[in-house]
Amino acid sequence: MCRMHQPDSVQLHSECRYTECGRCTQEMKSLRNDYKNQSTSTVEEHLTPECVEIANTAFRHWSTSQQNDGPNQDIYGPILRNIQVKQEMMMEQVKVILKTVQDLHEKCCSDSGSDPVLEKDILPLQDLTSMQQLESDLAVGGDLKKKLITLLGIQGGIDVRDTVWRIMRQTFTNSLAKQLNWRGINGKTCFHSLHIKDIVIDAVRRNSVTSRATTQEIEMWIKRRLHLAADRDGGRRARMERQRKNSYQESGEMHVLSSHH
Repeated sequence: MCRMHQPDSVQLHSECRYTECGRCTQEMKSLRNDYKNQSTSTVEEHLTPECVEIANTAFRHWSTSQQNDGPNQDIYGPILRNIQVKQEMMMEQVKVILKTVQDLHEKCCSDSGSDPVLEKDILPLQDLTSMQQLESDLAVGGDLKKKLITLLGIQGGIDVRDTVWRIMRQTFTNSLAKQLNWRGINGKTCFHSLHIKDIVIDAVRRNSVTSRATTQEIEMWIKRRLHLAADRDGGRRARMERQRKNSYQESGEMHVLSSHH
C-alpha cells in the first residue's frame, strides 16, 4: 500500500480514455516527478513496487498524449508560418529576378539593333493627330501591326498590371492619355474602338509571365491606366490644390453671408 497517496489517487481513472482529464494529467506528473527526483531509499520508503509501476505507466501515457495532441500544434504552428513567410519572400525575389532579366533583354535588344525597324519614330504617340495617323496606317494593313506588337512585347513586366503599365507608357505620352477613355464619353476619344487597343492586348500576351492573361483582365488595367492619367505628372497635387482653394472660397463666402445676416 502506498503511504504517500491515498489508494484512489494513485490509480488512473478507468473511465478516462482521453488525456484531457486534468486530474489524471496532474497525477501522472506528480507520480513521475516523485519517482524521478527522490533517491532510491526515499522511493523505497514512500512507494511500493506497484506504485512505481503505476507512475511509469502514467508517465508513458502522458508522454504519448503530449506527442499526439496540443503541444505539437504549438510547435508546428510557428514552423508553418515561417515556411509561409519564406515562400512569400522567395516569390518576391523571383519577381525581382524576372524583372531584371526582362530589363536586360530590352537593353540588349536596343543595343544590338534587333528591335523591329519602323520607318519613323512613331512611339510614344504625342497627340491625337499622330494617333489618328497611326490608326490610318494600321487600317491599310501590312506588317506595321506585327512590328508594333513585337516592339511593345519586349517591355516586360512582373504581372498583368505591370506589363500593361509599361506598354501603355511606351505607347502614349501622359498628355495624350488624358484625352482618352474606354468608351469615349465626356468629349474624350474612345480607346475601345482603336486598332492600337488590339496591339496592346497582343503585346501583353507576348510576355511569358502574362501569356495566359484574359482579355477582360488586360482591358481592366488599360481602363485603370487611362482613368489615372489625370493624376500623373503632378495632376493629383494640382487637383487637391484646386479643391483646397475652392473650399477656402466657399468658406469665405459662407462667412460673408453669415456676417450680413
